[in-house]
Amino acid sequence: MNQARRVMRVWLGLLLAALFGTGALAATVALDTRAERMDLSSSISLLRDPTGKLHFTEVATLGPEFRAVQRKDLLQSFNAGVFWLRFSLVHSGAQSQTRWLVVGTPKADVVMLFQKNDSGWQMMQAGRRVPVVQKPIIATDAVFPITLAPGENREILLRVDARGAIDMAATLWEPQAYRLASGERNMVLMGILGGILIGGMLALIVFIRLRELPYLWLALMLTAIVGVEASRANLLGIYLWPSQLEFPPQVLSICAGLAIFAMAKVVSAALALPSQATRSDRVLLGLRWIALGGMAVSFFDYGAGVRVISIVTVVLMPASLVFSVLAWRRGHPPARMFMLAFALALVIETARQLANLGVLPWAAAMNFSMAGFLLSTPFILLGMVEQTRLLSQQLLVAEQLQQAKSAFLARVSHELRSPLNTILGFARMLQRGSTRLPLYDGSAGIEKSALRLLGLIDELLDESRAAAGKLAVSPAPTSFKPWLDDVSASAQLASEAQGNRFACVRSGAHIEALAIDAQRLRQVLENLLSNANRHTNQGEIRLECVTQIEGETALLEFAVRDSGEGMDSHQLNGIFEPFVRGQEARIGDRRRRSGFGLGLSISRELIRQMGSDIAVTSELGKGSYFSFTLRCPIVAANEAVTPKHDARPMSVATLPTPASAPLSVSTHRVLLTDDDPQQLQLLGDLLDDAGFVSHGVSSGQAALECLHKQAWGVIVTDQMMADGDGWFLLQRVRESELAVPVVLLSAALPQRPASFPANMEFDAILRKPALSDDLLATLWGLLLKVGTGGTAVSERQWQELATLADDGDVSGIEDWIAALPASPVTEWVRAALNRLDFGLLQRSAMIVPCPKK
Repeated sequence: MNQARRVMRVWLGLLLAALFGTGALAATVALDTRAERMDLSSSISLLRDPTGKLHFTEVATLGPEFRAVQRKDLLQSFNAGVFWLRFSLVHSGAQSQTRWLVVGTPKADVVMLFQKNDSGWQMMQAGRRVPVVQKPIIATDAVFPITLAPGENREILLRVDARGAIDMAATLWEPQAYRLASGERNMVLMGILGGILIGGMLALIVFIRLRELPYLWLALMLTAIVGVEASRANLLGIYLWPSQLEFPPQVLSICAGLAIFAMAKVVSAALALPSQATRSDRVLLGLRWIALGGMAVSFFDYGAGVRVISIVTVVLMPASLVFSVLAWRRGHPPARMFMLAFALALVIETARQLANLGVLPWAAAMNFSMAGFLLSTPFILLGMVEQTRLLSQQLLVAEQLQQAKSAFLARVSHELRSPLNTILGFARMLQRGSTRLPLYDGSAGIEKSALRLLGLIDELLDESRAAAGKLAVSPAPTSFKPWLDDVSASAQLASEAQGNRFACVRSGAHIEALAIDAQRLRQVLENLLSNANRHTNQGEIRLECVTQIEGETALLEFAVRDSGEGMDSHQLNGIFEPFVRGQEARIGDRRRRSGFGLGLSISRELIRQMGSDIAVTSELGKGSYFSFTLRCPIVAANEAVTPKHDARPMSVATLPTPASAPLSVSTHRVLLTDDDPQQLQLLGDLLDDAGFVSHGVSSGQAALECLHKQAWGVIVTDQMMADGDGWFLLQRVRESELAVPVVLLSAALPQRPASFPANMEFDAILRKPALSDDLLATLWGLLLKVGTGGTAVSERQWQELATLADDGDVSGIEDWIAALPASPVTEWVRAALNRLDFGLLQRSAMIVPCPKK
């Protein structure tokens, strides 16, 4: 009977409140005494306070302004403001019941509860910004105790102050059940945070031990992540913050800003972005400073600052993953670990944002994200360790390379001084008129030492071009068999001089002509053969060449095999490194020098420029085997030439058809253009002795004035001069109607100006110091090209003359002259024959022939 009376009083109270209450009827929830947890979210009415200044007594009178909501309406994504919640609790049981009302998540800043009882309105407050001493129940959540008497109907108002994304769900808990659930949740959370913090401490210890700054950034990142999550879960405010002080929300924004800043630094250092991908590094630089800006803004407008930090986080996670993938694709080993870590971080951040948007449950998403942070920490640490190991290896290699460079410079200094001492000694003896040194022997010794010095300088220049990525190859039509015969002949002599046997083994298809860079390919083979000779004593050297035809392409397989001392695995690893010289080989009772350490490095770079690479296998005591394969276009035999080996490679272009009448060879006047007076004097003396008439000027502008005054057969110019350089002179000559060949004689490689016409080329290019035979052959060849416009000398006849001169066949050359009508060409050939200057004849005859019209 008493139970029935209490129920009747409850319903009567509700009816009277509906009829005479000052506000609208609040949603009523009947207390279920058997449930440990009751979700009140679907029974709550919601009112937003746009000004944040409404008093609870005013709110109690606002009935129609409250609206019924669903669970999703209680989630406010980055919608800072003040919200009022309203509902009523009815207890129809026979005994008093106490329940704990949990409002929102630990992120809630301030939650105030106003409950109306017989004595009036009672107020309690909790939340992250409320000091612990003012909370009715010490907990990380906003928790309020509510005790209902039998038959009591209690109206409750809740004021929620939110500065960021907030879930305002209200849950009624049985006290003991809440203690167990929250204790378990906090224990798991603190275990995860402790694991992340241990990772940060390990990174800090590594930084102290190795003094590697990226580990300090990693330690800061992990510590800041712990600070963010501890602030978000209100662990700092409950357990570490002074109980009488308010916990400021800016602690979370500070930790978040520092975490993003440190993470961007870790990504930049771990992926080597400053040196490998500068644009990506600039993106990270901008993100981390924007994050610090958002942190600063949060002190004035917390909601705006948090939004900026959240946006940066959303951009940083996928950007870090993309940068990791790109680093992995360019061959950066540590990127593998960071790919896993940042992929997991991207999933974590996606879950967080979905929770903020209400798609995922907030608590479940946060727990998942914390577990993800713990799992990603080892991957980041492993990636940093691998990065450190890689840097250590690179540092070790750099130190070894530096040591090799120092030893190399010492060797080069010695090698430079040896020929220089010979040159200076012979020159002084000749100046004193010493009878002990004949003029011919002295000049020959000087020339031999100069050539040795020049070869070393060429090798150094090739290495510098390779280091700068400017070591290029220039394929040209080449008669393959004569070229290979010439290489084999030179290798035969070199091997026999070292006491070794040589064999050239050829097999495969017959190929007439190919498009190859004959000079550079010969340089590679000679380097490999020289290396084999250097490390072989009374053994065998084999040059193997296998040719195959695949359509219009030839497949050339070259190999150099020796029976020498061989190499171990350690030597093989550094055999192609520049400045690394192989061990000295003992030959009988003496030691044979192992070269300068550049030949194999340059050879590998040249083969790579040709589209292949050099492979090497070796075993101690059993010799070495170097091999490479090239694909070369097949060309017509009549387009190819037979290159001859020369100590100084020379490039000669085909002259255009003369615009005016052909010049006579007898007018062999040479205009020299150089700003070095000594060079002008040296060249003038050389040309005058050879039968030329030369004149020297110091600039391109002065050369143009001479061209307008009288006719010249050929121009020899330097490249870099004041008042008109060589390129200026070339352009003016080509734009005029003068059919004068222009030869570039420069110590540097041709440096074409950016705006220079592409169709203008020098007729020949020589490098200082040019050998006298090269220079004279080039000038005679160019003069004959221009001067034989009306003389019927075929390309075959010029090639025949080159062969006869190479063989020193005097009778054959006389027959060659007799077979042609008398002309300036035959006069010049006869004069050279009378001097027995076969070298000049052979070189000139190779340069003169022009393609048939």
